[in-house]
Amino acid sequence: MLVNYLATVGLAIFCYIADALMDNSFISGKVVLRAITDNAAHGIIAAWSWAIATGFSHNWKTICEIGVCFICSSGLDIDHFISAKSIKLKVSLLVRWAKPSALLEKNIAAGIIALYEQVYKWIRNIFIKNICHHSARICKSSMGKDALSLPRRPFLHATSLMLFLFTISIIVVRYVHLPLSLYHKVKHFPYIFITAALSHHFRDGFRRGLWFAPFGNTRPLPYVLYVALTMALPW
Repeated sequence: MLVNYLATVGLAIFCYIADALMDNSFISGKVVLRAITDNAAHGIIAAWSWAIATGFSHNWKTICEIGVCFICSSGLDIDHFISAKSIKLKVSLLVRWAKPSALLEKNIAAGIIALYEQVYKWIRNIFIKNICHHSARICKSSMGKDALSLPRRPFLHATSLMLFLFTISIIVVRYVHLPLSLYHKVKHFPYIFITAALSHHFRDGFRRGLWFAPFGNTRPLPYVLYVALTMALPW
């Protein structure tokens, strides 16, 4: 238990360090590096939170869950690219920062764009049109824009949507008769998902507030409240 308390304090310290790094002139002056640092911080905070929630168990299953939590939290930012229908991150800076591998980057980018196109179409046809029509209009109006300069927040940053998906996943895991082997593999996933999502949203909420679609946004969270919510989340 003492380890969990110390780790929770360490999580708060890491939040402060990560946010301080974002304001560092070396990182803030490089758009791509800033995006990577911010995304990595989201993932680390989520993984750290789940490690606390599991009591730092050392079994292989828990380690995999921590990795999944990292990926889920970092992966939420893919909606920037889906909504922009572009992988552009201030191209002029990107080319200057990665000039030696420009040809390779171009080929990789073409493949990633094709993948994002398919993901975008799948989400639009199966999910957005039926559940999140408001966000679909945002995606349509933002096509081709810089992924970091969207006019509105992309749909995976809607806290109400994350809570809705969490509720659905809880119902599925608890009340759908899954095969026993599958149940033991996925029974923690709703909690991993909501830990990843809320830790990401709390951190973004410090800058922009929480978005409870379709009702609107809260005011930006006070820094102390953001850190306190992040510390409380694993408990």
